[in-house]
Amino acid sequence: MAKRGNIATEAGARPTFIVFNADGSKAYVTNQGDGTVSVIDTTTREIIKNIAVIPGTETANTTEPTMLTIGPSGLLYVTNKSGVVAVINPTTDTLQGFIGTGSGNRAPIGIVFANGY
Repeated sequence: MAKRGNIATEAGARPTFIVFNADGSKAYVTNQGDGTVSVIDTTTREIIKNIAVIPGTETANTTEPTMLTIGPSGLLYVTNKSGVVAVINPTTDTLQGFIGTGSGNRAPIGIVFANGY
C-alpha cells in the first residue's frame, strides 16, 4: 500500500511532476516556478536538495522543467521549456549536462523511453 502524507519542508515553486528512484527511497519533483528539481528523502519526507536545471547557470530562473523520467541507464531526464532536456545522475543527485532539442521554438514537455532506448 502506498504511503500518504505531507513533505515536511516546501519543495520549489509550482511543483508539477514526480518520479521515484528504483528502490523508492527518493522522489524527484519538477518545480516549474523556479527551474529546479527537488530531491526528497521518502522516509523522512525532507528535501535533500534542489537541483537547478537551467543551461549556463548554477541558480534557478524562469525556465520551466515539466516532466521527468528515469532512463534505461539509470539517469534522470528532465524536459525543460528552455529547449533542452536536463540529465541528472540520481546516484550523486548532480546535474550531468543537457541534451539540446534543436533550434527554434522547441520546448519538450513529455518524455518516455521505449524498448530500453
